[in-house]
Amino acid sequence: MPEIIIHKKPDLKEVNGEEFYHIQRSNLPIRWEIGQQIEVGKEYNYFYEYFFDHRMGVKNSAGDFISLNYLLEKIIATHEGKEDPDSDIECIYGYDLLKSLKDASVAIKEYTMLLREIISEQVRVEKFSNLPSRLKCIWVLPNLDSVRYWKPIIEGRILKLSLTGKILKTDAAFLKNDTFSLNEFKKQAEFYWAGIKQEGSNAEEILFSGTIVVLEEIKI
Repeated sequence: MPEIIIHKKPDLKEVNGEEFYHIQRSNLPIRWEIGQQIEVGKEYNYFYEYFFDHRMGVKNSAGDFISLNYLLEKIIATHEGKEDPDSDIECIYGYDLLKSLKDASVAIKEYTMLLREIISEQVRVEKFSNLPSRLKCIWVLPNLDSVRYWKPIIEGRILKLSLTGKILKTDAAFLKNDTFSLNEFKKQAEFYWAGIKQEGSNAEEILFSGTIVVLEEIKI
């Protein structure tokens, strides 16, 4: 692990009318208007709500979900010569090995991301309850250089905001998602919330909760 720089406390700050930027994703069911005032931090954000009704898994050719465990077991059995390649795996999935593995990989990544966020929130509530929640915050950017960095990655509208509330600067390099143990997830979350920085990391992020006023839409 890279050298860790320990801060005495999280980099939390109260702001009053300070200007930041936000990229509002184009696939969200909402569209903030210029002059609109929004309260952030009381209800779950769309990042977390995505997981409420979105089932992560693999679909067959008819568009129906199939058991991920069943699919992987069938793939293994088929390629070990224990299953007929023309067995029901082809019927239920229109079997294609590479597509099967890609779909399974996406599902596993999303499940581990969800687990990471749930554990991260548990750690926040238990040890850092005064900090903005990742499940209820929005992410903001401090300047147009940061906007230009994220613009090719996040598709959406660039909004200039006036913020009154709490901002937390922290290092997202600690928020990895993989098949970690619960203790490994908890340790990462504690580093994240404590304001620990990895030397050379460019994964700083800013979480905000409070009152937003939408000032203008920026074209870059």
